[in-house]
Amino acid sequence: METNDVALWLKMRDFDNMLTLLQSKIYYTMAVKWFCFLKFTFGFMAQLFLCQ
Repeated sequence: METNDVALWLKMRDFDNMLTLLQSKIYYTMAVKWFCFLKFTFGFMAQLFLCQ
């Protein structure tokens, strides 16, 4: 019974690690997208101001 509990706990821990990894990957992707979006927006605005 105890070995079963340990195996289950290890599985749950692995699953938790996987979720955490997935979450951080999603946050990282979102951050990169936002950064690119902001960079593009500010670059576009700067060009508008400079060209006038």
